[in-house]
Amino acid sequence: MARPFNGQGKRRRGSTARPGNPWLTSEMMNMSRKSFFAILCAFGLCAIQSPFRVAQAQASDLKIAIVDVVRVLEQSPQARVAREQLEQEFSPGDQELQDKQSNLLELEEKLEKEDDVLSEAELSSLRLDILRRRREVKSLGDRLRDELTFRRNEEFARIQKVIIQVIRSEAKSGDYGLVLGEGYLYAAPALDITDQVIERLKSLQEAN
Repeated sequence: MARPFNGQGKRRRGSTARPGNPWLTSEMMNMSRKSFFAILCAFGLCAIQSPFRVAQAQASDLKIAIVDVVRVLEQSPQARVAREQLEQEFSPGDQELQDKQSNLLELEEKLEKEDDVLSEAELSSLRLDILRRRREVKSLGDRLRDELTFRRNEEFARIQKVIIQVIRSEAKSGDYGLVLGEGYLYAAPALDITDQVIERLKSLQEAN
């Protein structure tokens, strides 16, 4: 049986991303981690120190702390609220995309099953309908992805500023002369102030 429409564009049921799946949560987290590290560097809160320079800092009684920025993003209530808001905001569009993909799949399956039953006119009409629906699915998916990227960057830019302020405040209150966000191979647990940063973020969120 000929299967001219069994190639690009076909999707299986359940393959579309739901809120909380990679299309939203994981993708947001991956990009936010990279941009957050860049902002840390811009604010002078990350550094890649050679063992010699760190040894010099320790010798001069410079207090050093580290912050696990990935864990801060994963556990801070501000980031959690932002992810939930984005998932809620884009859930209707995601559902619409799933519905369109489901309808497209049904037509593609009909073409496969009835290819030798339908008339040439019916086959031509069905194939054109499938092409049109494929274009609609692609257009909607591209638009949702672009809108999500814009909103995600907007939300995390706001959150990152709050996290930076909390890290700097914690560094000042603890009299730390150097805070490392990335670039170290090992640090003693006593140097890790990630929990303190997360707790401050929780308190700040509760106050708001």
